[in-house]
Amino acid sequence: MHNFNDQEHKKELCLPCGQGGALCVSPKKARIGTDMKTGIYLLSLMALLASLLLTACAGVDASVLDTAECMGKGNMGIGMAYTMGINAPQWLEIDGEDIYEGDTVLPLQYMEIEYGLADDIDAKLHFGLTGDASTGKLLLKKQISKVGKQSTAFVFGGGYSKTNQNFWEPVEDYGYKIDYQLLSGEAQMILTKELRTDRYLSFAIRGNYHSLYEKIEGRESTQRDFYHGGIRVNLKRYHKGFYGILELGAEAPLSAEGLNQVYPWIGTKFSWELKRKK
Repeated sequence: MHNFNDQEHKKELCLPCGQGGALCVSPKKARIGTDMKTGIYLLSLMALLASLLLTACAGVDASVLDTAECMGKGNMGIGMAYTMGINAPQWLEIDGEDIYEGDTVLPLQYMEIEYGLADDIDAKLHFGLTGDASTGKLLLKKQISKVGKQSTAFVFGGGYSKTNQNFWEPVEDYGYKIDYQLLSGEAQMILTKELRTDRYLSFAIRGNYHSLYEKIEGRESTQRDFYHGGIRVNLKRYHKGFYGILELGAEAPLSAEGLNQVYPWIGTKFSWELKRKK
């Protein structure tokens, strides 16, 4: 008969191992194995962050690329979005009858980090860096209802961009330096329906209000405002801890006079979701 009070047995953790008996592992070795897995996980996360930072670029996005579902408290996601960005100085000069004149829309990519503050509240950070610009945006999402497979959420937040004319108007040679600062506010309402356990279809209404500060070398700073809004439809799909979103929609420069056109909008996002161990 085994003596379970024996000190030698206390030093080992014995697990069933088929018909051949038991596999015994010391608690110290078990902890080492867990620490190694944690270390590999952290190294993988740091490598992903570094690669995303090297490819992220700055800009002003006007996408949703989200659902009304929340991540759950303590869970997080890291990914990259590829979408359309706004050329802010050009949007101040838009002709409402021909909004496609000029370089008003630019291709854009940015890094995104999501975190579940509570089971029904998420925080999301967008940011990007280039030699001529740096941008960041913080959004908070609150799920206000979830009935069966349908959910609704509101999103509010703001952003800041600091750029120069080489970023937004590189083809222009003014002969002097122009610096820009852009303060932005954003609001969204998202309606989502779960199609399957790994697929979600969402419809969203969104809008932005911006204040652009322009500082021309040797002159006083000036400030002008503009705003825009639009609708989006997107499809989100999960696969083994990763997910992607494809989004289509339209965006209207509402502050432009005599507006009778809208921009078609497209974007996509690829993310890695990290679940908290329970």
